Amino acid sequence: QRPQQQQQQAQRPQQQQQQAQKPDPPDFPTLEGASQSQAQRPPKDQSNKKKVEKPVQKEISQSHSEQSQSSEALSNVSSSEKDSSKLIAKFSSCSIGNTRAQYNIPRAASIKEKMTKLGTLGRKIKVRANHYELKLQVPEVHQYQVSYKLPWKRDLRKTDSPLLFDVIEKTKREIKVSPASIVFDGQYSMYSIHKLPPNFVTKVSVREIPEDAREVEFEVTIKHVDTIDISDSLKDYLSPSSSRSKCEMIAKSAQVLNVILGMSAQLSFTTIGRSIYNPKVKGCVHDIESSGKSLWQGTFVSVRFAWKPFLNVDMANKPGYSECPIEEFASKCCTMRGRLPRPDEVFRDYRSLKTVEDELKGLKVRFKRPDNSLRDYRFNKFVKSANEEKVEIDGKKMKIVDYYQSQYNYKLRYPNWPCLHVGNPKATIYLPPELCILKTQACPNSKKLSDVETANMIRKTAVAPMDRKKIISTNLKSLNDFFSKDKYANEFGISMSKDMTLINARVLDPPKLEYNGGKTIGPRDGKWNAASLAFQSGKALRNWALLDTIPLRPNDSENFVNALYQHGRTCGLEIDFPKKFTARGRDLNDVVKQFKLAYQELSKGSEKPQLIMIFMDNRGPMYAALKELGDVELYIPTQFILKKNVMPHFKTGVLSPQTIHNICLKLNSKLGGTNQILPKSVRPQIMCRPVMMVGADVTHPSPDQRNKPSIAAVVASYDPNASLYNVQVRVQVSRKNNAVCEVIIEMEDIMKKLLMEFYRKTASRKPEKIVFFRDGVSEGQFQDVLDKEMSAIRRACLSIDANYKPGVTFLVAQKRHKTRLFPENPNDGVGKMRNIPPGTVVDTDIVHPTEYDFFLASHEGIQGTTKPTHYHLLWDDNNLSMDLLQTLTYYLCHLYSRCERSVSYPAPTYYAHLAAFRARHHHNRLIDMNLSEDPKMLEKI
Repeated sequence: QRPQQQQQQAQRPQQQQQQAQKPDPPDFPTLEGASQSQAQRPPKDQSNKKKVEKPVQKEISQSHSEQSQSSEALSNVSSSEKDSSKLIAKFSSCSIGNTRAQYNIPRAASIKEKMTKLGTLGRKIKVRANHYELKLQVPEVHQYQVSYKLPWKRDLRKTDSPLLFDVIEKTKREIKVSPASIVFDGQYSMYSIHKLPPNFVTKVSVREIPEDAREVEFEVTIKHVDTIDISDSLKDYLSPSSSRSKCEMIAKSAQVLNVILGMSAQLSFTTIGRSIYNPKVKGCVHDIESSGKSLWQGTFVSVRFAWKPFLNVDMANKPGYSECPIEEFASKCCTMRGRLPRPDEVFRDYRSLKTVEDELKGLKVRFKRPDNSLRDYRFNKFVKSANEEKVEIDGKKMKIVDYYQSQYNYKLRYPNWPCLHVGNPKATIYLPPELCILKTQACPNSKKLSDVETANMIRKTAVAPMDRKKIISTNLKSLNDFFSKDKYANEFGISMSKDMTLINARVLDPPKLEYNGGKTIGPRDGKWNAASLAFQSGKALRNWALLDTIPLRPNDSENFVNALYQHGRTCGLEIDFPKKFTARGRDLNDVVKQFKLAYQELSKGSEKPQLIMIFMDNRGPMYAALKELGDVELYIPTQFILKKNVMPHFKTGVLSPQTIHNICLKLNSKLGGTNQILPKSVRPQIMCRPVMMVGADVTHPSPDQRNKPSIAAVVASYDPNASLYNVQVRVQVSRKNNAVCEVIIEMEDIMKKLLMEFYRKTASRKPEKIVFFRDGVSEGQFQDVLDKEMSAIRRACLSIDANYKPGVTFLVAQKRHKTRLFPENPNDGVGKMRNIPPGTVVDTDIVHPTEYDFFLASHEGIQGTTKPTHYHLLWDDNNLSMDLLQTLTYYLCHLYSRCERSVSYPAPTYYAHLAAFRARHHHNRLIDMNLSEDPKMLEKI
C-alpha cells in the first residue's frame, strides 16, 4: 500500500491539490416555509424598521487572501454612518442599570417567583453539599477602626498579623467588656456587640517573638466607624430589589461573620485567607518527595449567603515548609533518586548551592544567637564562608569566624560553609548556617512548583468524595465541635447544623453525538469511544513535515507514521507521508534551524504548508520556542509528540491505539475539520437559527510578576454546529493601584472583528442571537464586567448596522469556588471514585435567592472529587428558560474537539482559556527577547 500511495500522491492533479481553498459557507437552517432572504432577517421583535441597514467593514485585520474575499463580498454594501454613530454615542452614555427597560435583563425575583422558573429536566437524585446551615441571632455589631503607632519605621505587613492579635488581646484587658464580645480581623478592623469607649487610646507591650524575652511597644487607637445590622442585611438580600448598596451590605455582613467564626482559629492555628492549618501536627503535614517543601492539609471555612446563610467548609491544601535546620533543608532540596546528600556536599557544589539559594530566597529564617536570643530575617542569598567573608565592627574589618569568637566566645563548627545574607539587601547581615533554622511557613505564591512537585501534590490531594466528606466532618469536629464550644460564636449568637445540606439535584441526559454518515453515539458517564467512526468532517494532511529531536530509531518513527496512516483511514483523516528532518534535541539553535528548513521545504510546492510534527523528550524550553515560531512567525500549526507516546508499549510491543486516536482528534481539528456535532434532532432550539457561541477569558500574571500584562482571549463560533471558531487575543496592561483589571478593554473591537468574520464566512449572514460564556470573573466584579463588556458588545453590533440588535445572553462560568457535591445514595456515584454523575445540576438551596445561577457538573471526576462549575446568568435578551440554558451549557461541554469526554465547562470557554494560555507563552518569549513593547510583535500574537 505504501508505494501505491506515494505514487498516487505524486500524480495527484494540481486541481485536486488546490481544491477547497475557500470552504463552503455553513448551511444554517431556514425557518419552515420561509424563503432564504426571509430567514436571514433578524427576529420580528428586534426588527421594527422598514429598511435594514447592511454592515460596514471597518478596520478588519485579515490576511491578504481574506481581504480580497471580504472586499468582494462587501463591495456593494452601504450603511448610514451618521445614524450608526449617533446610536453608538447614545449607547455609550448609558450604563446597564439605565437600559433595563430597553433590554430584557434577568431581573431579581422573589424566592417564590424564582421557584416557578427552575429547571425541571433530568433524573432526580439527592446530593449533599459541603454547606452547613447557620442559625443567626446576632445583635447589632459595632465596627471600629484600629490604628497603631508602630515600634519600627516600616509599614505593617500581612505577616505581622499574629503579633497584632497579641496586641489586641492585651488591649481588650483595658476595655471593661467581655473579651469574647470583641473580634479582630488581624489588620485594622475590630467588631463588638458592645459600644466601646469613644476614641480609645492605650499603650501595650508584646513579645515580637513569643520564644524571646524582648518586647516592643505599640500605641493603639480605636475609633467607631459603623454599625452593622446583619438581620436587616439578610432581609434585604432575600428581597427581589437589586442595588449596589444591598450587595455592599451583605458583603460586609459576611465579612463580620467570617471574622467571628475565624477568631479562635486565628489565635490557635496558622491561617491563610479563609483556610486554617496546623502545621505542627504530624497528620496535617506530608513531605513532598524530592523537595524541601511539605504539603499542609487544613480546612477552608467561609460564610456564604444563599437561600439561607451557610458555612462553606472544604479541605484546604497548601505547599509549605516545616521547621528544620538550614543544613538539613539544603540536603532535602538536593535529594537525588532517594539519596540524601551530606550538607558539606551541597555547600561545596555550585549547582546544588544555587538550587538551595533559589528555594530559600524570600523565606523567613530564625537566627539563634550563641546567647540564646532570637531574631527573624528574610533570606536573600548565599555569600562567602565565615572564614572568608568580613564585616565592619567599630570601624574595623574582621572575619565572621573571628567576630563570633570575640563577641560570644563561640567557635563555629563549620567555618567553611557559605553564610546567609539576610534582612535588608543593602545591609551586611551575614549569618552562619549552623545557627539558622528555616521557620514554619507557607510557600509564597511567587514560588512555582516543579512538575514533579505538582504531580506529588495532585496525588496526595486527590481524595475520593466519600473520604473527602468524612475528612470535612472530622475537621469541623476539631474546630470547637462544629463551633458549638466556640466562645466567640456563642457570644455573638451564632450556631450551625452538624450535617451537610441535603439538596434535590437533577441529572441531565447527555446528547447523542453525530459522526460522518449520520452515525450517532451516546456518551455514558461523560465519555464515549468513537475510534471506529469517521469524523463528521475529516480533512486531508498532505503537505507536512516530521521533525525528530530525540532522535528515534528509523523503525520506531516509521511504525508511528504507519499507525497514524492506518487509523487516519478509519476515522476519515487522509494522511500522506511527511518530509522528515532530524535535529539535536539539546541544541535549541539546531532545532529552530531544522524547523525553519522544514517550513521552507514545505513552501516550495503549490500546496500551503499544513503542519509540522515534532518528536521530543519532554516539554522544556523547546516547546515554547517552537510554538512561538509556528504560531507567531511562520503561521503553521504544530503538533508535539512526547517520546513515551511514540515508542511501543514495553509489554505489548505495539503503540497504544487510544494514543494514536487522540493524536488524530487533535490533527483533524487543527486542520479545520470537525470531529463530532450535535444531531439536528437534539440541538437546543436556540441553535436552529444563526447564533454565535462566544467564550472569553482573561489570564493575569502572578503577583510577583508586576511587569507582565494581562492576556484577553475571545473565541466565537461561525457554523451551525458550534464547532468552528474564530479567535481574537489582546495584550492589555491594566494595573491600577497594584490591582489587575478583569474587564476586557478592547471588547468592542474584538466583537466587531468576530461579527465580521461570522458575516464573511456564512454567506453574508449575521448572528440573530449571541450566547456569551465569560470565564474568570468573581462575584465582586459582575457589575463592572456587565456594565462595560455588554455595552461594548452592543456598540460593536451598532457599528456594523444601525438597526442590528441581536439578542445577547451573558453568563459567567466560575471554577474558583469551594462547593463540592456528594451523592447521598452511593449507587448514584459513577466511575472509580464514585463521584456525582456527569450532568448533575443544582439550582436550589445553595444558589442565589433572587438571581439566576446554577451549579453543573458536566464531566466525570477521574481523580479526587468532582468540582462543579458555577454559572451566573447576568443578562438575557433571549428569554431562555432555565431548562434550555442548562441543556445548552451541558451539550456544549460535549463539543470539545481534543478528547472524547465531556469537559468541565463549555467548549468556547475552554478554547478561550487555551488561546489566552498560548498567548501568555508567546508573550513570555517576547519578554525573553526584549520585544514585549514591539507593536508589530504584539499584533502577531
